[in-house]
Amino acid sequence: MNFTSDPTLIAFSTLIGFGAAYAILDVANRTSANSGGLRYLWMTGGAFVVGLALWAMHFVGTFAIDFVGPARYSVPELLISFSAAITAALIGLVAVSGSSRSSRRPAWSGCCSACATRRHM
Repeated sequence: MNFTSDPTLIAFSTLIGFGAAYAILDVANRTSANSGGLRYLWMTGGAFVVGLALWAMHFVGTFAIDFVGPARYSVPELLISFSAAITAALIGLVAVSGSSRSSRRPAWSGCCSACATRRHM
């Protein structure tokens, strides 16, 4: 498979990824530090923002590679991909904001991995 890549877009995609990593750590801290409705607000808003950042990182990374031949994009597939990124971020936040000895953590991790796998299909 022959392709070329744009180093500027690759760098931009990497910066978006670093920003998403920082954001998820900050949101995880805030969800653990709060309780009640404020905790769920941080969790929901944080999942949307981090999911958007993860999706954008992959989307920009896709544009960084110029494959020889036509590329097609489908709006329904993009929306499914975007939803998978938000869901994975929400599941990750639920997993880290609960009890550190919870027996549910492996199950949450498996769900998060499934969403990430769907994102890369």
